[in-house]
Amino acid sequence: MVEALQRVVGVAEAKFISEHFAALAGSGHQGAQPEIRLMPLTVLFATETGNSEFVAKAVAKEAETRSLLPTIYDLADYDVAKLADEALILAIVSTTGEGDAPYAASSFFEDLVQADELDLSEVRFSVLALGDSTYADFCETGKVLDRELERLGATRLSPRVDCDLDFEDSARAWSTAVLNTIAEQAASNAAAAPSTSSVEAVGLGRHQVFQSEILDSFLLTKASSTKETRHLSLRLPADAPTYAPGDAVGVVVRNDPVVVENLLSALGLSATSQVSIKGNVIDLQTAIERHFEVTAATPRFLDHWAGLSGSEQLRELSEDDRKSDRFEFLHNHHIADIVRQYPASAVDPQEFVASLRPLQPRLYSIASSLKRHPGEIHITLGQVRYTLHGTERMGVASALLSKLEAGATLDAFIQANEHFRLPKTDVPIIMIGAGTGVAPYRGFLQELEAEGRRIPSWLFFGERHSATDFLYEHDWQRFSESGLLTRLDAAFSRDGASKYYVHHRMLERAEEFFRWLQDGAHIFVCGDAATLGPSVHAAILEIVRQAGDMSMDQAEEYLRGLLDDHRYHRDVY
Repeated sequence: MVEALQRVVGVAEAKFISEHFAALAGSGHQGAQPEIRLMPLTVLFATETGNSEFVAKAVAKEAETRSLLPTIYDLADYDVAKLADEALILAIVSTTGEGDAPYAASSFFEDLVQADELDLSEVRFSVLALGDSTYADFCETGKVLDRELERLGATRLSPRVDCDLDFEDSARAWSTAVLNTIAEQAASNAAAAPSTSSVEAVGLGRHQVFQSEILDSFLLTKASSTKETRHLSLRLPADAPTYAPGDAVGVVVRNDPVVVENLLSALGLSATSQVSIKGNVIDLQTAIERHFEVTAATPRFLDHWAGLSGSEQLRELSEDDRKSDRFEFLHNHHIADIVRQYPASAVDPQEFVASLRPLQPRLYSIASSLKRHPGEIHITLGQVRYTLHGTERMGVASALLSKLEAGATLDAFIQANEHFRLPKTDVPIIMIGAGTGVAPYRGFLQELEAEGRRIPSWLFFGERHSATDFLYEHDWQRFSESGLLTRLDAAFSRDGASKYYVHHRMLERAEEFFRWLQDGAHIFVCGDAATLGPSVHAAILEIVRQAGDMSMDQAEEYLRGLLDDHRYHRDVY
């Protein structure tokens, strides 16, 4: 039996099935209830915002109905060598930034690409990749995992599926297909017959959404500031999920009605045209205002509009060898810009919304502790304003939230972030953030204050001007005076003749910074992924190299140790 089954399934699965039937044959007298042995399934995930983890848990739940025994692992805690011990692997991984793996799982991927001696010839796998198609290296992490597993000898159960932000339907289809494939190949009992997957829709359905009232909203920056940063206090209903400092709050947003009206005017469509959204018929104005992204253009929309407008220029941008040009174009053009510059006639409302990406909730690091502010969630909101093609644009969420006053309501949910939490033991913490990236550290210190804990704590904070942009200045002063905040180092980039950033301040404190690390300090980094994340990482590496008297390779290995020990935490966006 094992030899026959090897033609359609792996050795490990064939051995399992053979043993399973042997157990049935020896199960005793007629009518006895045989022991059902479940086939092991490994579900791996790598996540930055929680989407991959949720899909992994949903897939595992469905797998249990197929006579499978799933075990879930976060790749942040998974040893590459263990892959050789697995028989069936389903992997759900996200990509962050410019083609990067989620930072907590970066060690796994570094080890994977260097694992030349690993033999995975007995492993069968399938990969679901999550990403954002507005980035050039779309779903790169999933592509790397898929490629490396094949290189090491593993066999695909089904082709990799790459998903955009609206991944719910694709994830469900992938789960159905791959679990049916496993069930067909390992049909050891009637319960394993193929069926339609019941993996629930991912998106708002995976969160407990609650209505939250705005309790307070005020500017943190001074009137003369070149920026507008606001503090919002939201009510957390008694029946809503709780949160821990380091978690985020998701806000369900909607597009500015004026922006939608201008888009419909450019399209020549009526706001009252009817479209169907997941079986519900609503007017076009409401559909676009509440359900679809109308700023960021995607490759899918570009392909659709190239065909509709007949533009040769747009069609050429969709070609494989124009990848860099395509993403530069998408970065510099909103959907309305493309519609105006490349007009099309007879636009069908239903086909148009089908080319758009669903409107995504926006996540904000929580700037409070429930132990200090029961029943409240605090947000630090940076107003997004910029000029594109001669007109001022605003961020979808910040445009909405900055206009809300006390008493207004919005829909929200809690997004847990297990990789960005205060250490449970009393070890030092180094907190690094610029602008709104300082938000979670206010929550950290409020939590420590409420618990009566005193641990060495060091905050590096950066902004433009000390006189106008020192966010939560009075909070930091109070924490410092009470001894809760051991050290505060601020860098204000526009106060001097030359720009001076957080990483410059860190390098000035290199010797002491390294001593804190040697004493077991945890590093937290929160802020912009394009600038703060790389510059701070490079500064930490240089601090370790210089103050630790190491080579660059040794310094990189030291940082790798911090990551593996869960002492280097990043929440960059």
